[in-house]
Amino acid sequence: MGIVRYRSVLYQGKHEPLVSPEIWQQVQVLLGANNLAGDKQRDHPHYLKGSVYCGSCGSRLIVTKAKGRRGGIYPYFVCIGRHQRRNTCTQRAILIDRAEEAVAAHYATVRLTREQANEVRDFVREELLQLRTEVEKERGTNSGRLRALENERKKLLDAHYADAVPLDLLKTEQARIAAEVKVVQERLATLEGNYAAAEANLNKAIALVQDCEAAYLNASDRLRRQFNQAFFKRLLIDDEYEVTIELAPPFDILLGEDMRQAAALRAEDALRSAMDGVVREHRTSPDVHEPELALVGTSTTTNPSRSTTSVGGLKKETMVG
Repeated sequence: MGIVRYRSVLYQGKHEPLVSPEIWQQVQVLLGANNLAGDKQRDHPHYLKGSVYCGSCGSRLIVTKAKGRRGGIYPYFVCIGRHQRRNTCTQRAILIDRAEEAVAAHYATVRLTREQANEVRDFVREELLQLRTEVEKERGTNSGRLRALENERKKLLDAHYADAVPLDLLKTEQARIAAEVKVVQERLATLEGNYAAAEANLNKAIALVQDCEAAYLNASDRLRRQFNQAFFKRLLIDDEYEVTIELAPPFDILLGEDMRQAAALRAEDALRSAMDGVVREHRTSPDVHEPELALVGTSTTTNPSRSTTSVGGLKKETMVG
């Protein structure tokens, strides 16, 4: 894609690129999906390889084929730590088909309800909007600083040409300005966030966690492999076929309890604000009497432990309005 690596540093090459950066990145994703570090698919290919680990010691599970008592050949997952005697692990071999079933069943627990998904989506969108506002302010500040440095550099050269600044001072000041420009430019590059892409990816992630079990069950082996790599850092399976998961980003955040609570509290606050607005509107209306405006089961204090469903409603007489 037009990049040259020299002594571990990347430089823009002078040659004509063979592929676009987008195509190059897509190739890296496919290569990563097909060949995880330490995962030799060519020996015993299976879509769970590289994702499943020993539930006892945490070592990688590898595929082996053992002969049964009646002569049949059966594929198993075995702990590489025990297989190569790297540790004292005692976990027994586990049947691959039962491991497949255990992982598939666990996808039923990796999900958000529709209500939770909507709450999380709204919460993250609000956070993104706030972040974008803050970033725009900082970008403006840094852009102004960059313009000021460029002006300073020009004035310095003009002064040198007029014999007002000696050469040694010119070099020192140019080095200082160049260092500051580099810092500002690096910060501006960091702030170049694509918020449209971020929101699109958020919507995709939220859609996945609402019905990932059905999608996983209907997926091909190759897609199942990519599902597991996307959702999990590791799937630990013991010889009782109990599955313990370590979620990968961003699902470790989206499916985390902290996120659910924060999103639920935001939704509760939004509901309470909306209800307060209805009350204020009715109280200022000449057609509504004060007794009809009483809220049932509500409180003016915020209780983080209370769910949104415990907030009461208006009396029947004013409910429709």
